[in-house]
Amino acid sequence: MMTSYGQDLLKSFSDINKESLEKIADTIVRKEIAAFTIKGTQLRSNTDSGVELTEVPLYTCTDTFMIFQKADLYSVHVMVHIRGKNRQGSPRIAEVIYMHEKFMLFLPASAYEDIVEPNFCKQEVITNGKQQRKAEVNSQCRVFRSKENGQVYIYMLNSSGANRYEVTWIIQQGAYYSRVIDRVPED
Repeated sequence: MMTSYGQDLLKSFSDINKESLEKIADTIVRKEIAAFTIKGTQLRSNTDSGVELTEVPLYTCTDTFMIFQKADLYSVHVMVHIRGKNRQGSPRIAEVIYMHEKFMLFLPASAYEDIVEPNFCKQEVITNGKQQRKAEVNSQCRVFRSKENGQVYIYMLNSSGANRYEVTWIIQQGAYYSRVIDRVPED
C-alpha cells in the first residue's frame, strides 16, 4: 500500500484557492499558464489564442532531479534545476534553481517546501532476452518562456490519483514572482 502525502499537502495550504489559476490577477500570466496546465484547459475558451511560449528542453533527469536547458555553443541561455529529497519517508522538493546567462536565482524555500510527492522522471527499461535498452523518458514537468513578456514558467504535475495537483512557479523579470497550485482530476 502506498502512503499518500498529497492530501496532507493540500490540507497544509492555508487556502489553496488563493494560489489557484483562477485567482491570478495578471491576465497575460493567467492566459499563458492556461495554455499548458490541466486547470487551464478547463478555464480556456475557444477564443483564447495568441499565446506564444517556447518550451525549454529537458536535458537530463532521474527520479530525484531534473535539468532543463536551452544553450548554444557559447553560453547557457536558460537552465532550470529541480532537486528532490526524501524527508521522513515523504518525497519533497529540495531546491529549485533558475539560471539565465549571467545570473542565478534560487527560489525561496517557501515556494517549494510544502510540495510533496513530486513526479520527476520515469524511464522504463525494456528487456528483450539478454538485451536491455532504455525507453523514452516520461516526465510530467516542463519549463516555458514567454516570447512576449519574458516570464518563465516551471511546471510540475505531482502526486497521483485523487491527490493529484499541479504547481507552476513564475519567474518574472529575473525574480521569483509567485506560484500557482491547483488540484486536477485523476486520469
